[in-house]
Amino acid sequence: MLDKPVLHWESSLEYAPGVGPARWQTLSELGITTVGDALSRCPKRYIDRSKVYAVAELATHDKEDVTCIGEVQSFGEIFAKRMRKRIYKVIFQDATGGAFEVMYYDGLSYHRDQFKEGDWFAVSGKVSLSPGRPNFSHPSLEKLEDEETREAYRASGRIVPVYPLSESMLRTGLRSRTYQRVIEKLLERCELSETLPEEVRTRCGLPDRKTSFQYLHLPENIAQTEVGAAFQIAEELFFFQWAVLLKRAEQKQLPAPALSDVGNRTHELLKKFPFELTKGQRNVLNEIYKDMRQPRPMLRLLQGDVGSGKTVIALLALMMAVEAGWQGALMAPTEILAEQHYLTSVERFEQLGVRVGLLVSGMPIARQREVLGGIQSGDIQVAIGTHALIQERVKFKRLGLVIIDEQHRFGVRQRGLLSEKGEAVHTLVMTATPIPRTLALTAYGDLDVSRLDEKPAARGAIKMIGVTPAKREDVYRAVRSNAEAGLQSYVVFPLVEESEKLDLKAATEEYETLSKGILAGIPVGLLHGRMSLEEKNQALHRFANGVTKILIATTVIEVGVDVPTATMLVVEHAERFGLAQLHQLRGRIGRGSYPSQCILIVYQHSSAVVKDRIAAIKRTNDGFELAEVDLTLRGSGEYFGTRQHGLPELKWADLVRDRDWVIRMRGEAEITMGHHPNRENDPVWEEFYRRFGDRMNLGTVA
Repeated sequence: MLDKPVLHWESSLEYAPGVGPARWQTLSELGITTVGDALSRCPKRYIDRSKVYAVAELATHDKEDVTCIGEVQSFGEIFAKRMRKRIYKVIFQDATGGAFEVMYYDGLSYHRDQFKEGDWFAVSGKVSLSPGRPNFSHPSLEKLEDEETREAYRASGRIVPVYPLSESMLRTGLRSRTYQRVIEKLLERCELSETLPEEVRTRCGLPDRKTSFQYLHLPENIAQTEVGAAFQIAEELFFFQWAVLLKRAEQKQLPAPALSDVGNRTHELLKKFPFELTKGQRNVLNEIYKDMRQPRPMLRLLQGDVGSGKTVIALLALMMAVEAGWQGALMAPTEILAEQHYLTSVERFEQLGVRVGLLVSGMPIARQREVLGGIQSGDIQVAIGTHALIQERVKFKRLGLVIIDEQHRFGVRQRGLLSEKGEAVHTLVMTATPIPRTLALTAYGDLDVSRLDEKPAARGAIKMIGVTPAKREDVYRAVRSNAEAGLQSYVVFPLVEESEKLDLKAATEEYETLSKGILAGIPVGLLHGRMSLEEKNQALHRFANGVTKILIATTVIEVGVDVPTATMLVVEHAERFGLAQLHQLRGRIGRGSYPSQCILIVYQHSSAVVKDRIAAIKRTNDGFELAEVDLTLRGSGEYFGTRQHGLPELKWADLVRDRDWVIRMRGEAEITMGHHPNRENDPVWEEFYRRFGDRMNLGTVA
């Protein structure tokens, strides 16, 4: 008798045991074509049948998956008036005399032949403890023929996996139990090479790869499912971190301009700031200086809370590059922020003989051509702009330093496109959105991290106030009084124009209403993203110069606006803003020595997330603490708004839930990388290339 052929991870399912032509067709349509595909489609949850509940024990298990054993007492169709449809109801009684119901809402003819009085069934599913008897909707059933079978079932302690099933799978009879039997046959016949290095599995207490899948698909207890999932999480994060470290190693091998000693103009620039650098700013500046003196690229992330002075660091770094004979570029996500950086740079640089150019899409074509020519010739030593800087037509003569502000708003690829404008440039990315360490280790794992968590002295305290719409008129009276006292206010709305679908107050409509109503006679300005660059600049200049006392705006003021006499911020529909956004908006005030107020008008208090968010922003002004809260409330998938281009999506791991594994696998990747120097015939390298070969150019990494 011939031995049955051994299956491997890449073996086709077409002729695998338990997979006939119809199932193969269904599975292949879903992209499940190999043994690896099948094993990777893991249960979405498990039903714990290791305990059988009596009806009297269900009181504390509402909406939970449970198993009861009962005898059929009655069955038949009934008409549910509230639902206006016929349903099929079966009443069971357990061994203690407690009754429960099973409801079916479709397929009535099938159920007519399924039940007989006196039959015993194990009933598993989500129980509902609504008034009356406990009831199950469309549970899974297993007929138990006699007392001996019932006792054997109670003793078996089975854990039943529930798989995500498509309509086509159900049509071909491929239900959860059937799919599990297919997996069982595959696991009997397959051999799986190890992916995680043995030393990693040993240190982390993880099983081998095949055992992890057995624990996931054929568990004997819930503890095994947790161990199987831990293996998948650790494996995914290990290779993710390895990819990040390899990319970093590749970048570090490139030659970069080594800057000379700091020149006179950098010292002159430092003297012109009307304040002393904080200790944190001095430390970060030293780190950047050391990086830029090396003949390899600086790759540094500067995290700085709102008002911590990142712009000062950026200006000094740009001057260092210019004095060493190189050009610098600063890319910002919005035209308003780019314009702010440009005006600040011109004020500081041009008196020291450094020419600065601005490049944004909203500029006249003739002006854009002039700036492009200056960048290419080298006459413009510092180029500041938006995404316009990464266009193909932008060519630098000698680019040595790239600074990217508000990094979380750019994808990884966008960052790379600007850096590629030079042969190998120093790169500093900055963000005012503090990033929890678990996210920094993944999305920014190729960067060294500097952190500014110390704010300059002589900043006014900010008082946080949360109110309901009933207090709205009082709020605007306070805004008016603030203006009459010679101070300024921001009023922020979530929309530009009123929406028919969303019952939210909008900036343009409220500008008209407020400026002609309760704020009449006070100079009021309007600023939103749909205005032209010239209109935005005029609105900002009028507010910055004190001509406008109240600025009604959308979140375009979230970053880059610095007006020391702005002491009041009103946020309409504060429940519509994320915690990080609220913190950024709050950073627009308290930038001078005056006490300030941030007033949140909350229209919907019902959501627990909203309540937690408002409570957190009122409790602390620490952006790093709020970042951790925000990550927990929103989840890692939402944190950056859009997924960073070039980073693969995590299937198993969750950066909030699995924070410990993120950090642990970073350490394991760092330890083991040097233990696998030979790429040929190494299963660890084979797995790495299987996962990342098409995504990352790592061929030159030593």
